[in-house]
Amino acid sequence: EVEKSRKEYKADALAYGKRIDTEAKRVFSLLSPIEDHLKGEESKITDEKDRIREEKARVERERVERIQQSIITIQQNAVDAVGKTAEEIQVTLDYLTTIKICYGVGVDQFTWALIIAWDMLQVWVYPIMI
Repeated sequence: EVEKSRKEYKADALAYGKRIDTEAKRVFSLLSPIEDHLKGEESKITDEKDRIREEKARVERERVERIQQSIITIQQNAVDAVGKTAEEIQVTLDYLTTIKICYGVGVDQFTWALIIAWDMLQVWVYPIMI
């Protein structure tokens, strides 16, 4: 008899629990497509942010490479000046001042590179000329 009473009391609670589970499944079935859509949109945004970040990094790498290549050109001209006459060296110096390091920025704004080239000329070329 105790077991029968227990089952009767518990039946209402079980029925209530089943109604809660059924309603929860219904709500989740409505929310699932919305959540999936939002996850897809979030993924698109994340992918676009990654693409933008990678593009900025690529542009910066290319900018740095152009600057480095211009500096190498400046230094190579200094090395090539070995054995040249003063007039030829002046032509080289005139040329170096026309080099655009990047985005139209000239050597005059990168004076340290010009100073290095000038120092290389003084160390390697002028002692030979004397």
